[in-house]
Amino acid sequence: MRLKRVKVVRRGKRLYHYYKGKDALVRLPDPATDPDGFMRAYARCERRKVELEKRQEAGSLRAMITLWKQSPDFTKKAASTRSLYAHMIEQVASLMEGASLQTIEQRDVRLMMDKLATTAGKANMMKRTLSSLYRWAIKRGYATTNPCAEIEEFEQGEHEAWPDHILRAALESDDDKFRLAVKVYLYTGQRSGDCCRMGPQSIEGDLIRVRQQKTGKVLLIPLHPDLETEMAKHPIRGLTLLTNSHGRPLTKQTMAAWCDRFGKKFGVKLVPHGLRKNAVNELLRAGCSVAETSAITGQTYQLVEYYARQINQEAMARQAMGKWNEHRTRTGKLPKTGENVAIFPSKNKA
Repeated sequence: MRLKRVKVVRRGKRLYHYYKGKDALVRLPDPATDPDGFMRAYARCERRKVELEKRQEAGSLRAMITLWKQSPDFTKKAASTRSLYAHMIEQVASLMEGASLQTIEQRDVRLMMDKLATTAGKANMMKRTLSSLYRWAIKRGYATTNPCAEIEEFEQGEHEAWPDHILRAALESDDDKFRLAVKVYLYTGQRSGDCCRMGPQSIEGDLIRVRQQKTGKVLLIPLHPDLETEMAKHPIRGLTLLTNSHGRPLTKQTMAAWCDRFGKKFGVKLVPHGLRKNAVNELLRAGCSVAETSAITGQTYQLVEYYARQINQEAMARQAMGKWNEHRTRTGKLPKTGENVAIFPSKNKA
């Protein structure tokens, strides 16, 4: 009877029997002289093989994903975040089929990202999701290192605010549903998903209550007079403030299509998220503090400060250009070479 994974080697007149393990050969007793010893040794090797396969299967990427998705680390995330992470980690598992957490290396993660270089946002998100899985696994002893930790992300363009003249055109659009949607997005400063979920239950007197899907934050946002006037023209007849052309709840995808179509009239690319940046810019230009702006949008102070620096740079640049022009108008000439040195007079000057 031939047994699986047993290799027989002839050396001269003698036969030697080996068990073919994954990484090495294990010599077995001679079945002719010690049949019981041979079968016991063979059985031990078979048990080790099964145990090793079970351990490897338990530590596989897919097995770890299943455990992670059942853990509080995952289930306590916002519903939208869970959906996004589940989608991304499934794509990671497909690209790394058969891998385990212990065998994935930095080069594997870089290769995965390189394959998706044309979609930088997706590549970055897949890396972040895998990194989140590793942080959970390391705390529980399933992995020792995070291969994503030192890998830089691809650069991405920011969502640009809508140009002022295009924003004005949108706020005055003849399309009632689009105009209302733009005002809800602009005057609440919220993400697309949160805007689409707003309904009659969100209105509390002169406030809109928002529980952000991404962060879980609860915000009470005063109704902007322009938004309040617009809403009065559109009595709520459904479950949401915003509806599509058929009267059904507006989706993020439909709003994105509306914005894209509207932007093409002006030869620019518009996305709904740009209105969130418009909201921040408008609040800061109105003299609101970082804390006040954050209270409306729910963004971190750091992100609002980043936007504030951009606005301040523009303001300071305009001020500087004004001084330059004033100097030229007053003197009728360009500054002489070295004239600007006078701004910082030498300490050695008598």
